[in-house]
Amino acid sequence: MTSDAVRFQIMSQVTEDLTGLWELVGTAQAPGLDTLIPVLSALIQERLIAVYRGTQFSSEETVLTAPVAQREIRDKRFWDWSAPEHGPHLRVFATPKGRDWYFAKRKDLAHTRVAS
Repeated sequence: MTSDAVRFQIMSQVTEDLTGLWELVGTAQAPGLDTLIPVLSALIQERLIAVYRGTQFSSEETVLTAPVAQREIRDKRFWDWSAPEHGPHLRVFATPKGRDWYFAKRKDLAHTRVAS
């Protein structure tokens, strides 16, 4: 899977709801962490997604600054399916800029398919 395809797959998930890192790696045909982490890092750097830390799934999450988020997503414990059961967890969500990017890209892809 190309990094553009991975970007689109991630953005598809995170435009709908807060998504745990473990959910990104746990989806069907998800790429491995060696692919996901650099793509997620780029999305953070481009301010297309925000990373939140929480513990209770009760809207108590706090947004991390980009430098902290860049560091924290490299901690493989947050990617384990049982991460939410063991304390703090990380979830991601598209920023307004990220939603705009995703929906424009989706529209472009739809036009490309129709034209083919």
